[in-house]
Amino acid sequence: MTWRGTGVLVAAVIAIAALTGCSDDSSKDLPKGDGDSSTVTTPAGPTPEEAAIAAYTKYHEIRVSAQNAGSIRPTAFDGVAEGPHVEQYLRRMQGYEKAGYRRIGTPVFTDYQAEIAGSAAKLSVCFDESAWAAEAKGVDMELPPIEPIRIRHLAELRDGTGIITASDARSNEAEPC
Repeated sequence: MTWRGTGVLVAAVIAIAALTGCSDDSSKDLPKGDGDSSTVTTPAGPTPEEAAIAAYTKYHEIRVSAQNAGSIRPTAFDGVAEGPHVEQYLRRMQGYEKAGYRRIGTPVFTDYQAEIAGSAAKLSVCFDESAWAAEAKGVDMELPPIEPIRIRHLAELRDGTGIITASDARSNEAEPC
């Protein structure tokens, strides 16, 4: 290192020390608490609805990412979803990978809804895949026109987090959005 480089380094260290080491002591003008912890407020965690919808949003992000990549890690849903529907989805993605099938772009999810009953949640979202293209082995595929539909899943709330546990296929009867 040259003297010039050393000088720049020393100047930078001095400037950082000066900025972090100095304080204006304006905090001494703040009122002092009486030590009663009941006056301290802590931010509230997410509501059950927010926790369930956050998990549902993450679940769909994983699915879209996997379909766009044409493959999925077996652990992709860990901490987000579990159950037979996850195993079924992983098998479907293995088929996609073997066929060289993948999606291109992003579907649109709107109007997330959650109905909470104790630790159970019924979730739904409007799913529009009309602009989500597909290809197989690099060749564009023509997909039939699809209208947006409401899709549904079930979840459990555990320690403030939602876990998607099942596809509610009985309710996925092409209900328009």
